[in-house]
Amino acid sequence: MSLASQAPGMFKTQLTGLFALMMLSSNAHAGEAVHFSPLDEATYSASSGGVVQLMCANAADGGYYLSRAVVLDLPELDLPFDILLTARHAVVDDDGSRNCFLRSFGPELGQINAMIHSFAGPQFDTDFMNDWAVLRTETRLPEGTPRVRAAAYSGQEDGQLSLLSRGLAYAPCDVTGAPTEMDNPTLIFHDCDSRPGISGSPLVTMIDGTPHVVALHVGQIIMLDEDFRSYSVARRISDEFLDALTTMVDVKTPR
Repeated sequence: MSLASQAPGMFKTQLTGLFALMMLSSNAHAGEAVHFSPLDEATYSASSGGVVQLMCANAADGGYYLSRAVVLDLPELDLPFDILLTARHAVVDDDGSRNCFLRSFGPELGQINAMIHSFAGPQFDTDFMNDWAVLRTETRLPEGTPRVRAAAYSGQEDGQLSLLSRGLAYAPCDVTGAPTEMDNPTLIFHDCDSRPGISGSPLVTMIDGTPHVVALHVGQIIMLDEDFRSYSVARRISDEFLDALTTMVDVKTPR
């Protein structure tokens, strides 16, 4: 089973249980770069519908929190539901998981009935690392709904990505170096134009002519030093996040 044709020296396909995921080669030599390619404008426009608004209710104050989630394309699996990726801080409060639904589909068709997320407490350098969640809808979304494939990789990255989200102007953005204080292999630092409310939007690259999510935008950090440095931060699909993604197909009850 394959999600895309294999490009020599760069891609491989991995099958874990029922979940097939396109993997960039994990046997790359240390320091070898994985080169990203941004979406062209037409592909960006066609794919942006796969990023949906996520509404989550906070039981403590009755307020709603708006963020983004990406609907995954899993064509090899005949699932009666959809799986989405988003940022943890959008779906969790102090009392646990929030009640969430997809705004454009309403609380019935778009109801989230299961989620897996990090349970680690926020710390300065691990807050972004743990800012991931995998969601499952109550029912399958309409077949016309755009969906986006997912990819994981190992090695250092370079090149350009696209921050995919409705309402954002088409503009490829660069992968930037991590600040020394926050160098972490689970994070991507980028200069994509972002704003409040788009956490959970995917960073996307082209693989064999098809858009693939490689990370989720989770926030921004400003280093209060003499240079007043600012970085946008994305959480890569890797380690615990990747494990949760492969597990979600079999989740029976919400967490």
